[in-house]
Amino acid sequence: MLWILILAATVSLGRFLAVLPLTYPPRTEVDFPAYHEGGRLLIEGEIDRLYSDDFKEFQNLPLVTVFLAPLGALDYDQAWRVLWWTNLASIVAALAVLLFCIRRFFPPLDAEGLLIALALYFWFAPIMHRSLVLGQTTPIMVLLLAAFYALARRGRSTLSAIVLGSICLVKIPPLALVGVFLARRRLRLVAGALVVVLLGLAISLAVFGLDLNLQYGRRVIWTNAGKALAAFNNQSLLGSMLRLLTDRGLTDWRLLPPPFVVTVLHRSALLLLIGVLLWRGRRLVWPASPPDGDPDETLEVEIGLGVSLMLLIFPIGWIHYFQFLVVPVTLLPFWWRAAGLPPRGPTVAILAIGILLAAGGMVRDGAYYAHFENETLFRVLQCSRTLGALLLAWGYARALGETAASGNGSTGTA
Repeated sequence: MLWILILAATVSLGRFLAVLPLTYPPRTEVDFPAYHEGGRLLIEGEIDRLYSDDFKEFQNLPLVTVFLAPLGALDYDQAWRVLWWTNLASIVAALAVLLFCIRRFFPPLDAEGLLIALALYFWFAPIMHRSLVLGQTTPIMVLLLAAFYALARRGRSTLSAIVLGSICLVKIPPLALVGVFLARRRLRLVAGALVVVLLGLAISLAVFGLDLNLQYGRRVIWTNAGKALAAFNNQSLLGSMLRLLTDRGLTDWRLLPPPFVVTVLHRSALLLLIGVLLWRGRRLVWPASPPDGDPDETLEVEIGLGVSLMLLIFPIGWIHYFQFLVVPVTLLPFWWRAAGLPPRGPTVAILAIGILLAAGGMVRDGAYYAHFENETLFRVLQCSRTLGALLLAWGYARALGETAASGNGSTGTA
């Protein structure tokens, strides 16, 4: 068994290190130019151009430019390398936080446990590479998610709520986590996170004015509402449906309304998904007493369910968002053992297949996907990560149900 774990950890770490140097050279046709330009506009007093027609790529709240200003003060190549090293440090730091949590909450962390954690964490190497290649901030957000877990698991409700709210200010999809925590009646955590979001919005209004923030709302939220794209890197449920049911291009990043039939099928699928998940975890929805501080925690599974839903339910679920899965996936086997759940069975198989598919293989450049975009099988294969997220959502909901059935978790009494 030990040799199998050594091999698995070596393969996963090898997947990460083998391509890492290729992500270092600065790129321009990626996401980073928007971050760099946003910081530069703030420094040079041209922030009013942030959402202008000649600068359409910035998709964050105006307040975020304050944190991007240090990058905007550098030339492009220097700024790219600063963010690259920051992202790499965040990847390593997030792993360190998770290992600390495993050692503290699921002792002991022996050699076998370390190999399992490394194998699972770096199995998502293709997603990490994608974040680095794009010049994204997702690795930093994943580090914050790991910090949120560490704080929440130790009962630091206020600090953990601040961290969760900060994540939601930078990226909208993690609000799905707030929804899951609300269903579990973690009201202090939910209220604290929402207060941070509202406070951030208030600061953004006070510093940058109503007009610029309204431009953000129109550009990022209202204009894009009800629209989606079939591009290979949109792995949301709607994105996959568009790849399967339309001929829209895999490298066409125009946000367009879906056909009526796709809209109906998508909304029906979402209702079915939420209904099935609620049914599977019905014993743990809105417990009579909040689970905070309960010795039989389900926080790890709640994060896994929340992240899985985050990837599915929003119209856009970029591939680099799948990096958020490293937090619940790395913790999963240790929580599972502590919860006393059986090491084999349908739920284990569902989760294992979900992890394999969600991590997936190496992400290539757009030309590769454009070349094969008219091949039906190829288009189907580009939905594999979506299927992985679906299986993980189902598996985590089943795990919650099994926890309730076994008498663990905070079920409360009606």
